[in-house]
Amino acid sequence: MQFQLRHDRFAVLVHRARSDARSRQALHEYHTAALAAFDDWIKPGTRAFVVRFPASQSIRTAERGG
Repeated sequence: MQFQLRHDRFAVLVHRARSDARSRQALHEYHTAALAAFDDWIKPGTRAFVVRFPASQSIRTAERGG
């Protein structure tokens, strides 16, 4: 039983690390400004920013009031 819990915990950590790597790769390709601005992609504010501004161009548009 204890071995299974350790194995499950490890599997969750691996899944989280892979998800983080995929997110960083996508951001590197599509949203380099956000990648440079945030260290922790787990925080809700970080995800909210990317949802609100899905591309660097949308930030520039918002800055101009559009």
